[in-house]
Amino acid sequence: MTYFIKTVYHSLYFRISSWTKDGSILAYGLSEKGSDWVTVKFRTADRIDLPDVITGVKHSSLSWMRDNSGLFYCKYPEHKGTSVEKHEYHSLYFHKMGTDCSEDVLVYDRRDHADYMIGGTVTDDGRYLIIDVSRGCDPYNLLYYYDLKAVENKIMNKIEPKPLFDQLVAKYDYIDHDDSSMLVLTNKDAPMFKLIRINITAPSTVIEEVVAEQQQNKLDWVAPVANDRMVVAYLEDVKVLYIYDDMLFSLYKCILDSSICARSCFRGTIISDSYRDWEMRRVTVKGMDERQFTVKQVFFQSKDDTKVIIVIKMRSQISYNLLYYFTVKILRFRLVILYCEKSLLLSFYLFSEYGETWHTQGMRENKQNVFDDFIGAAEFLIKEKYTSNNKLAIHGGSNGGLLVGVCSQQRPDLFAAVLNRVGVLDMLRFHKFTVGGAWIPEFGNPDDANDFKFIYKLVYSFINLNFNNFAIYNFQAKLHMKQRNPLLVRVEVKAGHGAGKPTSKVFLAAGARYEMERLRIASKMTSMKGNIAVLLT
Repeated sequence: MTYFIKTVYHSLYFRISSWTKDGSILAYGLSEKGSDWVTVKFRTADRIDLPDVITGVKHSSLSWMRDNSGLFYCKYPEHKGTSVEKHEYHSLYFHKMGTDCSEDVLVYDRRDHADYMIGGTVTDDGRYLIIDVSRGCDPYNLLYYYDLKAVENKIMNKIEPKPLFDQLVAKYDYIDHDDSSMLVLTNKDAPMFKLIRINITAPSTVIEEVVAEQQQNKLDWVAPVANDRMVVAYLEDVKVLYIYDDMLFSLYKCILDSSICARSCFRGTIISDSYRDWEMRRVTVKGMDERQFTVKQVFFQSKDDTKVIIVIKMRSQISYNLLYYFTVKILRFRLVILYCEKSLLLSFYLFSEYGETWHTQGMRENKQNVFDDFIGAAEFLIKEKYTSNNKLAIHGGSNGGLLVGVCSQQRPDLFAAVLNRVGVLDMLRFHKFTVGGAWIPEFGNPDDANDFKFIYKLVYSFINLNFNNFAIYNFQAKLHMKQRNPLLVRVEVKAGHGAGKPTSKVFLAAGARYEMERLRIASKMTSMKGNIAVLLT
């Protein structure tokens, strides 16, 4: 038996925003009903709405000229925001304030590569436009720069930026610049990343290594501070911060050597050779006593002997029964387990702590390693008596929907219930609709004969995809045919892939999911055999 629950949301979502350098104008992007298509509007600091409007923006940030004359953004020029056809030729545009968006200037595109995605950012001092080009979700990118000072911040036509790195062989992130060079964070010949300086005035490229790669800890991000310092963040199971001298790049001070808690905001002051920090702001949840919770970190070995981290945040004297995969884009997993009143919430966060080698072990033909990690986590929890297979539910959304779908078919004996939310279920045709082609670097190309072989192994129970996520219904029908357990299907009408819901609706949806999970586990503990699916579209 199948039960359908229909939900309609009418929502306007604050998607992206950017202030001018002087804080006088805010550009903000709104999307309707969860759509990825964004309309950008403008408001002054004294709450006056400006007439400028930019439509059709997608997969874009907003970056202002430092003189407030306009801003850079990205869109697909040949799409109207309603089609499910494949998106191609992502392009960078410039909007001049006081003009209609139909007059916006095409700044940069790649007509030679329909699948390239482009981003443009003005440097903090306004001197350069940095252009980032990647192939879909591929972590490798090209990097270019354009001197805005040389054209007096006037963008009249398509530009010809100069290349910093023009081959898709590594990840390159612009960090900062001086008069003659730029600092770039990269994993070129350094899977755990390093910081390099590239001379932009020399006739030929001159590259200097300024912060070397560490073999064990990933250099996660770098930020310039205090005029002559760099904050350097490493990932070592937890995050560690260092301050480097900006000129000599010698280690100046280790300022945090334990986990940086997301609910706290720290501020520090560098005075001479001393460093002092204090907690600026702390996020608290009304009604929650933190002293009732404990946190511990454990590890388990996955099927291929990969070490997987589990961070357990728990309240004592409770039962545990929900395994959850939180979908972020890439890599294999670090696990975070959260314990609620009567359920277990285990999150697979796709952190990049172990560098690009770790990533490649969980993509394309190696995707089975990802499922093995997830299954291994379930086996570990059962073995260590955190839960049992009759009480364990798994929950995944988007890419996580693929994960829990595959794992529920490969190991149905492990799970009492399966919650599959907006799952990526048609692995043979995902690349033919909207921005699905961007996932090819991660999943492989179903149109390629060699890639098809390893992709097809994942999709034996998933068929068809059309508008409005019809793959969910076909998956539901397949499950209904193969088993007698009830299926719950919750459908959100006029909603997107997850973004765009007001907070109140997010709470209602979460409550509905946990109630469905509770009902399914209750059924499992009585007379049901095999796992029970809950499909959320």
